[in-house]
Amino acid sequence: MCNSKNKDVEILWSHVKHREKYQKVSEAIRRKLYDWIINHQCIFPSPSMNDTLLIQNRDNPLEKIRVPKLLRSCSMRKLHNDLLAESSEGFPDAYSTDGKVIISDTALRALRALMPPNIKKYTNKYKETCGCEICILMKCFQNSLNDYRLSTIKRFEKDPIDKTRATRYRNIVYKDKLHLHDKPRDALKCIQCPNVKDFNVPHLKCILRKCNKCPKYLLNEEESKPDDERPYIKFHIFEIVPSCSIHLTQPMDAIECMQCKDLPKHKKGEV
Repeated sequence: MCNSKNKDVEILWSHVKHREKYQKVSEAIRRKLYDWIINHQCIFPSPSMNDTLLIQNRDNPLEKIRVPKLLRSCSMRKLHNDLLAESSEGFPDAYSTDGKVIISDTALRALRALMPPNIKKYTNKYKETCGCEICILMKCFQNSLNDYRLSTIKRFEKDPIDKTRATRYRNIVYKDKLHLHDKPRDALKCIQCPNVKDFNVPHLKCILRKCNKCPKYLLNEEESKPDDERPYIKFHIFEIVPSCSIHLTQPMDAIECMQCKDLPKHKKGEV
């Protein structure tokens, strides 16, 4: 179709440049947001070595670069809540100069320009990729401990009496935004002797916990206080148990529902 307003010159609508829409989030803030999301504690690289994506280069839109795929293990709502957090872990540019939120959770979900294109959802495909039960549990425990420490820092920042308590605790467990023990193997080094020369593991006695020279794990000041002065960490372990379609959860070793045992066949539930 041609432009009907100009009778002398015919211009195809397909050649007309689209007017740029008004955007609350500038390009500079988007770049900072990219870096904040990528460095978030719930964003981690894919366990598959060759799992990469071809995306557009931010500095040169005409060029495509290959980057590793990153996985998001939390919901978008949690990511947005951390984004708006008023603590040091939040994203200050999420608010305008008058204190209004300019990055909503809907915008974070719907607008692809606000989320790095190489971040994908952490699906069951990746959860079943590798790892034995013990290793996965230890990783979950370590992640729970790291989350507890971050929440404790936020709680200490709201302490009206001791203003330096949060800073002291952060310098121990989260110095320079790095966890004291990011992975279980990092914590394991604190209770084992140094590695054997030319090997990346300690002596076999240390691995079997039969060494008398291995150091003890030292708790920091806040975590070594009496139980009534510190909150507990709740570790959840989920197991698959039998379930009746009528009476729900059954004992672990149940073959059939004990409540349905004496009922007629057509009234029994399925286990």
